[in-house]
Amino acid sequence: MNIQRSRTVAPRIVLILSLLLCPLEATAAVDGALRDRMSHVSGTETLPVIVTFADQVATDGIIPLGLRGIEQRRELVRRLRDTAERSQKPLRDFLRGRGVERVRPLWIKNALAFEATPELVEILAAWPGVASVTLDGTVSLPEVLPAQAGAAQWNIEVVRAPDLWDLGLDGTGVVVATLDTGVDPLHPAMTANRRANASWFNPYAANCAVPGVICSTCDASADLPCDSSGHGTGVMGVAVGAGGIGVAPGAQWIAAKIFPDAGEAPYSAITEAFQWVLDPNGDGATDDAPDIVNNSWGLGGGTECLTEFRTEIQTLKTAGIAVVFAAGNTAAFVTSPANYPESVAVGMVDQSNLIDPLSSRGPSPCDPQEPFPELVAPGVQIRTADLTLSGTVQNPYQTISGTSFSAPHVSGVLALLLDAFPGLSSAALETTLYSSAVDLGAAGPDNIYGYGLVNAFNAFEALSGNPVVSLHDPVVPADDGILPFGNIPPGTIKDLSVTVTNAGGGVLTITSVGGAGLVAPFSLFAENCSGADLVSGQSCTVTLRFAPESHDEFTSTLEIISSPAASPVALIGSGNTAPVAPLLVFPVSGASVERPVTLGWVHPGDADGDPVTDEVVISTSPHLASTLPRSLPGGTGAILAGFGLAGALFLRRRFPLAGSAALLVLLAFLLSCGGGGGTAPPPLTADRTFVATDLAPATTYYWKIVSSDGFGGSSQSAIWSFTTR
Repeated sequence: MNIQRSRTVAPRIVLILSLLLCPLEATAAVDGALRDRMSHVSGTETLPVIVTFADQVATDGIIPLGLRGIEQRRELVRRLRDTAERSQKPLRDFLRGRGVERVRPLWIKNALAFEATPELVEILAAWPGVASVTLDGTVSLPEVLPAQAGAAQWNIEVVRAPDLWDLGLDGTGVVVATLDTGVDPLHPAMTANRRANASWFNPYAANCAVPGVICSTCDASADLPCDSSGHGTGVMGVAVGAGGIGVAPGAQWIAAKIFPDAGEAPYSAITEAFQWVLDPNGDGATDDAPDIVNNSWGLGGGTECLTEFRTEIQTLKTAGIAVVFAAGNTAAFVTSPANYPESVAVGMVDQSNLIDPLSSRGPSPCDPQEPFPELVAPGVQIRTADLTLSGTVQNPYQTISGTSFSAPHVSGVLALLLDAFPGLSSAALETTLYSSAVDLGAAGPDNIYGYGLVNAFNAFEALSGNPVVSLHDPVVPADDGILPFGNIPPGTIKDLSVTVTNAGGGVLTITSVGGAGLVAPFSLFAENCSGADLVSGQSCTVTLRFAPESHDEFTSTLEIISSPAASPVALIGSGNTAPVAPLLVFPVSGASVERPVTLGWVHPGDADGDPVTDEVVISTSPHLASTLPRSLPGGTGAILAGFGLAGALFLRRRFPLAGSAALLVLLAFLLSCGGGGGTAPPPLTADRTFVATDLAPATTYYWKIVSSDGFGGSSQSAIWSFTTR
């Protein structure tokens, strides 16, 4: 038994010794804040750190699988957990061997959080596969702005939630989560709609259970929601509170306590909360993730894009969860993560629909091309829930201000829309909110009001319209239901895309793309349409690949299965190698020549053995390269006897010869050269000639040869010039 155990432990001991005794060279980034703290502590003191691994799951790779809802979330969680387990295990074993306690896995971003000495930080920086070692910083509890009592429910009326209540839509069947100070579960406006299972996450409770650790009652509450501040209770009251204070009183709520009662939330605790949101009960087989996550907090930022939580939020969006953030109460400064492109940032207006002076505004350093905030909602003098103090307060309501309370209006509106349109994607919902918002301030989106004031009824009407399928392809003539790939040599590939747009209202639901008619050498290369819900003006793209292996003409059909139905798209293409470009021989470019002028060139070969037709193009304009010669019908013109003289002459004058600089003479010389593909004559030895007779004196002409193989393949020579005497 002892011998077997020593064999298991020995390799670990060797690894530890090698890391401790060998010179270390840091390969991972140690952030400046951590370096600064390390310089002010002793060698035995520890600092809170987050170690992030380089191996990251490409969350956008989940979408092409065509998964939706629970299946998509299950696959996403599985990949995140598997990746974290695979890359973190050696380091976790090492830390266990060093006696490092309470190592918390942050699988949502493939990271670990724990306490480390400065010496251990250097070891971590050199650990294989570690991308960064950062200080586990903190986020402060947002300031609540004082407000005088205002008109009750004015804010609910402004966003037109009661109009949807009258239609029987109150958020039933939708789950809203908040990451905040917690929620008072005894508040009469929210007691009935707390979800019965997996409704509470408290990252501080586990540490509070350690003997000797002193915690507040709420910080130690592992199973029952609580709130010692009132901030989170007030936020959730606006989103789902009953009795007229909440936008979606029929929705259920769950909550994560990211702020301890002391008020400073560690980054790692916030990441754990985002992680919990993905899979609240820890069972990937059940669909218990919320539909919407409200975040009434921020990091600050100002002119910086602070990306500490970008990975987590991108992951939630991949899982189909809408992420709403308060824009912040910092006036001209923007806050992260509200300014991430994946977040819906909400500013605050008063009862006159005027922006509050403290409401944060853009531009955003994370995405300066888009407005910040995206939306505004009531945030001044908002009546909402307050603490009941274990049920002892008789009238537990408060009237307060801040973007913390404008954000849950948007979360509540999203819940109302999901009640009306279950399963609609978060992207479709957000696009509709933007397009249906009431424009305020300067016309169009701006960095004060964003797209405008959120309006639940406008959004509902937009989603209730009739969708119209519009297909667009980039090949002229566009939108004709035909996608021509043209001619490409066998063994090569060409990709073209079709854009699908909802040109009407309502929701265009696309089930799948491809269909039985899509056959080789055509294939589906990439697409983001399968499973998409396109609201008015929204688009997705299907990219098709043409890869012929033989010389032939091919057809296929792309089917887009949607409601309403889309017309199929015909795909056509040829596996064909264009003729070799013809070589001009005489007269030498720039020469002065007598009339009539004899033109000579080397007739091209064709790798496919196709007959090749040559066309002579002559013009007084030097811009021949911009002229696209048309293939003339077969059999046009006379076939003249004699080697090098088979052809026909087509002469077209646009203007009289005298005094016209824009003279265009098209001389089409059709040479039916069967066989093709033969060895070309030696350079500078013409095997084709043409005599141009109808040319003006003392005039400079430009000419070229265009060769076509009858299958759409063509090539052309260089452009030469000559001047007649």
